[in-house]
Amino acid sequence: MSEGENSGDKTLTVAPSKTLHLKQRPVEHGMVRQSFSHGRSKVVVVEKVKRRAPGQAEPAKPAGATAPIAESPAPPPKAAPKSATQRPAPAPRSGSGVVLRALTDEEREARARALVDAKSREEEDRRRAEIDAKARNEREEREQAERAAADARKREEEERLAREAESKRKSEEEARRRLPADAAGVGA
Repeated sequence: MSEGENSGDKTLTVAPSKTLHLKQRPVEHGMVRQSFSHGRSKVVVVEKVKRRAPGQAEPAKPAGATAPIAESPAPPPKAAPKSATQRPAPAPRSGSGVVLRALTDEEREARARALVDAKSREEEDRRRAEIDAKARNEREEREQAERAAADARKREEEERLAREAESKRKSEEEARRRLPADAAGVGA
C-alpha cells in the first residue's frame, strides 16, 4: 500500500510520552549486546538496581527538618522485665528471608509416616534389585553353560564327521586296491 491509496484514511497515532519511573534508586547503566537465534543482534541499555541489604534502614533525614520540636524530650521507654511466658528472641535470620513455622502434631505424624514409607520403599527396591541381580547372574551362567555344551556338541559332531570321512576314504582306498586285484583275477 502506498501513501496515495490511503490518503483519505484516518490513521491513529499516539504522541510519544515520557517513560514511567518509580522512586529514584541508585542505578547503574550499561550497554549489552542482545543476540537472537536467527542471527540478528541488538544493543540494549540495561539498568542494574542496587538493592539494600536486609535490615538496613534508609538513610536518616535530618531530625530538625521534619520532626516537630517538643518542649521537653520524652524519657526513653523502659525495657519490660523478662517473664517466663515470653519467647526467647529468634535467631538472626539469614538473607533468604524465609521464616519457618513449627510443625503441628498432624504434620509431624504425616512426615514421620512419609519417612517410614520412603525407607520401606527403598528397602523393597533394594531387595528387588538384589533378586533381579541374582536372577540375571543365574541366567547368564545358564546361558554360558548352554553355549559351552553347544560348542562341545558341535566339536563332537565335527570329530565324528571327520572320523566317518576318514573311514569312508580308507574303505574306498581299500576297495580300489581290491578292485584291480579282483579284475586281474577275473581276467586271468
